[in-house]
Amino acid sequence: MIVDEQMTPERIARLFASSASKNAGRDVALIVLAGSVARYKAQPQDWSAEIERSLANKVAGPDFRAISEAAAKLVAKHWTEIERGANDAGAGL
Repeated sequence: MIVDEQMTPERIARLFASSASKNAGRDVALIVLAGSVARYKAQPQDWSAEIERSLANKVAGPDFRAISEAAAKLVAKHWTEIERGANDAGAGL
């Protein structure tokens, strides 16, 4: 859904805001930061993480650093799949 609807970080946060999960803030921070890291890996010259950093920091609070590191590891681990998905989406598949 996030990819199909090309959701912005703010829309992702609103989606999770309605969650009753006690981990919703951590989850949204991880998703938003992983998206930012993936954008950086794909196009570092066009990258700015200001919106994502600000939003994730707001919802993650003191866990921001750990979540940021987890997002980077998640992207590194799944980069081949992420890149393939982005290429498929770009080809209109």
